[in-house]
Amino acid sequence: MLDRARQALPPTLIAGVVIGLLGGAAMFTHSVIADYRHMSEVARTSREFASYGLWITTAVFFALGLRDSAARLTGLDRRLAVAAAILGALLLAPALITIYARYIERVDWRWWQGFERWSSRASFAGWLTISGLLTAIAARRAPRTVAVAGALVLFAVLAHPTDQLHRWMEIRSSHTLTLVVGFASRVGFAVALAATVAVILDGTRAPAAAPQTATIGLERTGSALIGRLMTFVFAVLFTMFAAAARSPGALQAVMGLVPAAIVTMLLVQVSGMLAIARGDRGALGVTIAAALTLWMAVVNLCQAVIAIRAALALRSPNADGVSHQMSEMAHAAQVFPSLLPAVYLVATLLLIRAVAALRAARPDLDPTPVTVARVVTVIGVCGAAILQRHGMDRVRSAGEFVLLALLIGAANVVATIAVARLCHKTAWAMKLDPEAELPTARVMS
Repeated sequence: MLDRARQALPPTLIAGVVIGLLGGAAMFTHSVIADYRHMSEVARTSREFASYGLWITTAVFFALGLRDSAARLTGLDRRLAVAAAILGALLLAPALITIYARYIERVDWRWWQGFERWSSRASFAGWLTISGLLTAIAARRAPRTVAVAGALVLFAVLAHPTDQLHRWMEIRSSHTLTLVVGFASRVGFAVALAATVAVILDGTRAPAAAPQTATIGLERTGSALIGRLMTFVFAVLFTMFAAAARSPGALQAVMGLVPAAIVTMLLVQVSGMLAIARGDRGALGVTIAAALTLWMAVVNLCQAVIAIRAALALRSPNADGVSHQMSEMAHAAQVFPSLLPAVYLVATLLLIRAVAALRAARPDLDPTPVTVARVVTVIGVCGAAILQRHGMDRVRSAGEFVLLALLIGAANVVATIAVARLCHKTAWAMKLDPEAELPTARVMS
């Protein structure tokens, strides 16, 4: 039953459900164990970044999953599914507005109250409408399973309540029990959404991708990795230039441009991974890798916005404002010292696995570069994470700091080059089309 549902569901929707359940479980566990009032500033910042990343990633992949579902349908069912996908994409707006208001355009508490009230109402109405559209499709295609879609409507109400409904659901005698009810509602919604879409798509097949889709995805992913590498080199060179010239303007440029470039390259990498998944008939592993990469991109986006604000604050004559912005940037730079490298490692290994599957379909390609890329990635990422986590605390001089930073950078550079090279070499080999059969040679006498 589960295998049949997995084959029916688009990989993008599965990735959204998996990331939503895993991230939701982690956030729920942290909420039960930790007391927000006694958290450090770094822990609070980490929780904010993680929640924003989870919010945007699940919304994006739910919308992509609905779009991919619509591609398998025809007629009125297709139009209803397209409407659901468009609504899902529009529900990204509250998350983006929240990040804008939280880190870019600081607003007062009255604005926040009004926004949270209308945001919850928009989310409630949006997901209720999406659930209703999917229920209508399920009723048309499989009337006997409409009860599954009815459960989706119920869980949509419970998982995305308005302010008033949330107060009614709150258990005043136990905060933990309230958290349990909220988490269970979100799990029920994710499972009901997947079950409803599986019922709708049962017996359908994904449309065939263009022949060069996977090749384009490999090239785009490899180029994004090289772009991140060039961003690192740019950051090192211009930081040295700013330090030597004692130029505040150059330092502001580095603080503003480098994080923005990293976020851009991560988004390009997500696009490339999704193209690889489409070309490989929806490989689930690389789709999950794209979701993890998008989560990292949102975290880096929040860090980038704070870094840009700190760079702009350097021009301000207000010393207190500059001190506050630099302190906020220091907290943002310390978030997830172990989790971010771990997520990056998992996403990269899933990407390498997808590339290995593409190469395995071409008998003429040597499997050695895949093994080399895996080994170099594990050693490089783990080595850089260990040095950053345990080495920075023991630095006693500027020389030691520079040496350690170069070692960390070198480890990341080697790992990045190995994966980018693998992607580009595989893309070039696929362009040559080694599957094409040549005529058998004959010796003419």
